[in-house]
Amino acid sequence: MKRSLSNAVVALVLVVVITTSDTTYAQALPPAAERDVDFARDIQPILTAHCAECHGRSKQESGLRLDRRENLLSGGDHGDPAVVPGESAQSFLIQVVSGSHSDLRMPPEGDLLSPDQIGLLRAWIDQGVKMPAAENENVVAGDHWSLQPLRPARPPDIDDPFVANPIDAFILARLRENGLARIFHPLV
Repeated sequence: MKRSLSNAVVALVLVVVITTSDTTYAQALPPAAERDVDFARDIQPILTAHCAECHGRSKQESGLRLDRRENLLSGGDHGDPAVVPGESAQSFLIQVVSGSHSDLRMPPEGDLLSPDQIGLLRAWIDQGVKMPAAENENVVAGDHWSLQPLRPARPPDIDDPFVANPIDAFILARLRENGLARIFHPLV
């Protein structure tokens, strides 16, 4: 009798834990701010002060960069996106900065973010993770050859004893294109 009562209590506790486990961390989170959030005004200062040293332009620990939207959406080495637009409570970033993630907390040392800061991050994520496009992010601009996308190139078909390899063909073609003659002789 005593044993069946303790088994029933254990079973009841398990049922309660299992049915509430999906919402427990969301209820423990500070609420999202109830205003429009601006990345430059509200979010960038938080990320700069608490995250950029390890997850910014110069350094990306665990493969995570937080100053580019595409990196936030793809995530780092943990495999999950850092943020899920519209779903702040399920976002990895919110879980680690709030201390509700079971294995990880950010920042790893010092104080966690304040409830107001977490609320701003949550509102930003819930509002769609709006942020300006990163400077020079996959942008090909300017006329300089180094800023142009790569394209396959076939060596010119040139019958000349100077042409010992494909690079020689490119050089000789460019010399001819510019009205120049080669002044050196091939090594034989």
